[in-house]
Amino acid sequence: PITLMTICISTALGNGLFNTILAMGIGGMAGPVRLLRAAIMGLRTQEYLEASTAINCSKAKIIFKHILPNAISPVIVFSTMSIGMVIMGAAGLSFLGLGVQPPTPEWGAIISGGRSFLFNAPWISIFPGIFLAVTGVGLSLLGDGLAKFFQVKGH
Repeated sequence: PITLMTICISTALGNGLFNTILAMGIGGMAGPVRLLRAAIMGLRTQEYLEASTAINCSKAKIIFKHILPNAISPVIVFSTMSIGMVIMGAAGLSFLGLGVQPPTPEWGAIISGGRSFLFNAPWISIFPGIFLAVTGVGLSLLGDGLAKFFQVKGH
């Protein structure tokens, strides 16, 4: 559904870097918002929030001092792990001709442009594909490391 929505938004807005970023941002917004809501709902019943209310703290102070710092770590981890998927999604849009267009350099557009040279000069498509994969895996590993860091930090 996210890919289909991104393709529809990108088709409606047209080609270009800004429109691709906007389409990817709108398409990928549901996951972090749901995660943040779930984290906040889990924190609502904590005793320290009841104590803050009992000593007459303002709602803004409770939100910014107690709720958001404790609820934001899952969103940071999810966002870091999702950056690789967003980069691959943008490359996919460019590969299909719906994203960033040449002469702007973008991995999907470069891979797509090198398709006609696969037999004569395969490195035109292979190297951008390798760099795209390495970037996606690296960002996923960074997100995994952040998840372990925040898990250790919480205990």
